[in-house]
Amino acid sequence: MVISATQAADRQALALAEEVGEFAGAYRRAAGHARRTGDWSDVAAELADVLITAWVAAAVLGIDLDTAWRTKAAVILTRGWRDPRPAAPTVQIGAGSAR
Repeated sequence: MVISATQAADRQALALAEEVGEFAGAYRRAAGHARRTGDWSDVAAELADVLITAWVAAAVLGIDLDTAWRTKAAVILTRGWRDPRPAAPTVQIGAGSAR
């Protein structure tokens, strides 16, 4: 079966969304936010799937992902979040208070 370029793009976009969902589920399990537990190695494996699927999606969509991420990183690195934040106020706990 031959699929069109549009169908290939649709498949890859949906595959990427699916992999992100699997990553989120693995994270929830490993972090203890789900009914069943999971292992951090599952989180790493699912995140790797996200990256692989993103690279394949970029190829199908004709996006030079290496150039795209470098361009985006250059923009992000100019943002103000890199400025040091003011120190958080310290809270003194009295000698007789319980934690």
